[in-house]
Amino acid sequence: MLNKRIDKKTTSSEIPLKQLEQFKHHKQQQQIKISAIIPIFNEEKGLSSVIDFLFNCDVVDEIICVNDGSKDHSLMILQSYAEQIKLVNFEQNQGKGAALAAGIEIAQGEIVLFLDADLLNLKVTHIVDLIHPLLAQECRGTLGIMDDLTGDLLPNPFMYFTGQRSYFRQDLLPYLAEIRQARFGVEVFLNELFPREQIQMVAVPGLGQIFKSEKTGYLGAFRGYLVEGMEIAQEIGRRKGFLPEDRMIISRLKNVASLEEFQKQIKKIHNLTVRQFLHEYVLKYLKMIKFE
Repeated sequence: MLNKRIDKKTTSSEIPLKQLEQFKHHKQQQQIKISAIIPIFNEEKGLSSVIDFLFNCDVVDEIICVNDGSKDHSLMILQSYAEQIKLVNFEQNQGKGAALAAGIEIAQGEIVLFLDADLLNLKVTHIVDLIHPLLAQECRGTLGIMDDLTGDLLPNPFMYFTGQRSYFRQDLLPYLAEIRQARFGVEVFLNELFPREQIQMVAVPGLGQIFKSEKTGYLGAFRGYLVEGMEIAQEIGRRKGFLPEDRMIISRLKNVASLEEFQKQIKKIHNLTVRQFLHEYVLKYLKMIKFE
């Protein structure tokens, strides 16, 4: 399990000028560049605002966007930013892990910053808070912990499946093959890559995300959460130990047609960590989108 400490950072929407200048000075003094990597799959609704923000954020040196086989207008939007970003385009969906690995591979920055493409209210203070512990040599990675949809932090340990992270690129290069293969379980893999005392959790107050149902509708969101949840569960199982019957149940879950059927099936899973994840994380969000 990761370090439970969350840094108490400023909750203002703008970072104090003095703090920002100190951060820039520290970054320049160390000759450190920051590469922002954004994995994208059907993110046309919020994509432009995230790229526009990063382009105007002078603490980020490089923006890498990886289109992971999007079927909407995401690629067209990305192509309109051809002069501002580095673009990697997958013809077919390969999973979040493959998208992140492709970004890491071509990044020029010493620090890689992972950001989801559907963020709302992204601020400079969020970027600085995620990067500063690395510049200060306090840790080898940071996790940005957001409020959940009810205004509270997600129950431990599920707050750790965050897409907002930063690492030293050199630390990740030896693991590109494993990152690529992890698909939506990539956060599970990254969470166990380093000892817990080398990971720092950072609160990112006010940062939000577009509901999946706003992007794909209820049915698309339901199926999307199922697929993501199953891939994360499979990665947890691979790392914690899986009975063959558990693997079979999880492989069938992505085809369930109702919440009732989902609940019935997960009760049969022997692995307590996987069962808890599916019940308290996946089922929780499936219920939320049903009643939006």
